[in-house]
Amino acid sequence: MPISNPLGAPLQSQGKAETRVLTVASGDVAYTGYGFRPTALLIFAADTATGAASWGVASSDKTYGLTRQLFDDNMSHGTFIVYLAISSGNSQSAILKSFDADGFTLTWSKTGTPSGTAY
Repeated sequence: MPISNPLGAPLQSQGKAETRVLTVASGDVAYTGYGFRPTALLIFAADTATGAASWGVASSDKTYGLTRQLFDDNMSHGTFIVYLAISSGNSQSAILKSFDADGFTLTWSKTGTPSGTAY
């Protein structure tokens, strides 16, 4: 049953686990199987080996921001929807490219030689 907002327009939400192998090259990745075109995203990502984590938000106009915990336990803010700093100079970050009919597409950027898997 969809959640309803105060104006009576139905809202849809969907939680789904995704992974990102951090050794993969930069590029676009389409995430599908959500069943509708999203208008906002909340993405929580972490690398369990290092403790790197990020909490990102994107809205319908594709503006986004995040808070991240770095490998050295320092916290910072950024202009990505995902940013995982695995060690000094080694990271994967993503921006929202598009909201699609059945999900969304992120543009990933790899810096240095990060390793591991993000969940």
